[in-house]
Amino acid sequence: MKTAKGISVFLAALLAAASASVAYADNCGGRYNGFTVSSESVEVVKGHVIGASTNEHAVTSDNSPYSGIGHCVNSFVTTPDGKTRFTYACVEKDKDGDSWSHSGGLEPGADKGTWTQIGGTGKFASKNGSGGWWQGVMAEGKVFSGTWGGNCK
Repeated sequence: MKTAKGISVFLAALLAAASASVAYADNCGGRYNGFTVSSESVEVVKGHVIGASTNEHAVTSDNSPYSGIGHCVNSFVTTPDGKTRFTYACVEKDKDGDSWSHSGGLEPGADKGTWTQIGGTGKFASKNGSGGWWQGVMAEGKVFSGTWGGNCK
């Protein structure tokens, strides 16, 4: 397993979102902060790398109920041309115990990632938000932070 190379590729995909400064027509937004719990990758054949990681994080918002703590499972594939596709799924829980799940990703060459709510309980049961995340910052391959926004219906 080529964990060091895989982590670098994963971080490159995540940090590709850092250059975006364009905001969505948002009605909600906030910040995310977290840390990588585990990360592993394998170069299956020369130039084809596949990997996965997990993280724990906090999501905050001053203008929506989307504030809580959560866990994510992430995956990436890097092709021989050097392009990396990143996908994820997360489950979050707020202070009242209500939860929401979302999935998204980052396409090769994109300057921001996407998110779409895929389920929820309590106050999140009837929500169907979506949007983006950007301005991702990674420190030493473990700690990350950034902003998110979208339409929190």
